[in-house]
Amino acid sequence: MSFKPPEEEEFHPAPDSAITIVRLKRAHGYVDDALGAAESCQEDNLIEPRYLGPTAVELMDIAHEIRGLISTLRERLGNKGHGVD
Repeated sequence: MSFKPPEEEEFHPAPDSAITIVRLKRAHGYVDDALGAAESCQEDNLIEPRYLGPTAVELMDIAHEIRGLISTLRERLGNKGHGVD
């Protein structure tokens, strides 16, 4: 799964783009929570590593994609880390 943003000249930010960033950040928080739960499962030996490993990798990939989307959207909006946190 990978995000490929449209070309610069094709991008027209929607009026609710800031809300999109907020929702992506919320989603990232949920993924972080899931990663924390996976770590706790590993520490407590609740699931075999062969099952937990691929799930943790997928969660890390999702978190990475979300961070990329947020970064791309901020750059396109001219908001490089300021305003929506």
